[in-house]
Amino acid sequence: MKRIILSAVSILVFLGSTGFVLFSNGIYNVTGSPGEGTCANCHSGGTGTTQINISASPAFTANQYVPGQTYTISIAINNTGATKFGFDAEILNAQDNDAGTITAGLSGVQIMASAGARTNAYHSAPKLGTGSSTFQFVWVAPVSGQATLYVSVNAVGSSDFGAPANTSLVLSASPNSVVKWEGSEMSNLSVFPNPATNEMNVHYYLNDNERIKATLIDLKGNPVSELFEGACSRGPQQIKINLPEGLAKGFYFLKLKGKTEKVVSVLVQ
Repeated sequence: MKRIILSAVSILVFLGSTGFVLFSNGIYNVTGSPGEGTCANCHSGGTGTTQINISASPAFTANQYVPGQTYTISIAINNTGATKFGFDAEILNAQDNDAGTITAGLSGVQIMASAGARTNAYHSAPKLGTGSSTFQFVWVAPVSGQATLYVSVNAVGSSDFGAPANTSLVLSASPNSVVKWEGSEMSNLSVFPNPATNEMNVHYYLNDNERIKATLIDLKGNPVSELFEGACSRGPQQIKINLPEGLAKGFYFLKLKGKTEKVVSVLVQ
């Protein structure tokens, strides 16, 4: 019995001494948003003070976003005693659901997006740095409403278990800004997630009020399913579409037809 107890203690000491080894592939749903914990749930005891700086390109003005605009969000983590860094982030609306769409992670960042769950951007592996490091991901702003960015981070020194920190940034829609696309009546069509499993979010922009029909087409050009049809107002659009049950895995085309047509490829898995 004593041997078993000693072995368990040894394992705990080993895990505690290796810092990021526990979550070297990242962990999500620890952003500090309503109902969630933070990195401090598992990390503590590190030296120094960890600071978080949130910025965007294009920049947010007066903590406002432009509806439908695509932003590159940067999460800069600073701690003079740290050499390894990790993070988790969500952007939620007033109902604590996804606000807009996190579409892609840049270097060292992965995306977790599943049906009915909050989308997370989080580290795919700890980033190395001397006192600081930065993570980036791409976000398409919603059409309207409040958007709160929740971030939790951890900064690990050479021999400690980390100095976590968390923060949030509340954004509102700019009342005086409109994203402008030149050209046809329908533009800026994108789908996320892609590959898709059970559902997907479709983003596009309309230069005028019109009726839109969304159809899923196979590689031979044959219609597979009519996904959506309805009247849409001018401006950025965001539609959540449920894929048909029993849909075979593979590549398809999503066709949006109004006054003009736009087509984007979709991988169903």
